[in-house]
Amino acid sequence: MFVKVPVNDDPDAPLHQREVQLDEILHAAHIGNVIGWGDSLGEGMFHRARRVAFTRIDLEVLETEAALTVLHAGLVRIGTPPGTEIHYTLGGRDLMDVYGAAGWLQGQPVPQAAGPRVRR
Repeated sequence: MFVKVPVNDDPDAPLHQREVQLDEILHAAHIGNVIGWGDSLGEGMFHRARRVAFTRIDLEVLETEAALTVLHAGLVRIGTPPGTEIHYTLGGRDLMDVYGAAGWLQGQPVPQAAGPRVRR
């Protein structure tokens, strides 16, 4: 399971604080922990610098559905931005929940990119 958090240009954004906060949330619920994170670059043009587009936070959880409930509430509480995604596999299907103005849009199919499939 992983969380994909868009990076905005807000200088007050809690860059790399969410990893610690998510780890604390998962530990408090006795449901899992953060096992790593990293920044990913956005689209760019040839010979132009690409900016960081999002941070991916990898999680190890004991039970997917319980973790989703905890993550939905926890991510909102720590001020996650719209466009945040939670990626997971349930019933053999790759799914994601997407946070927006109306709350969490749950159980969305993950668009498959070209290339080999990576298990989460």
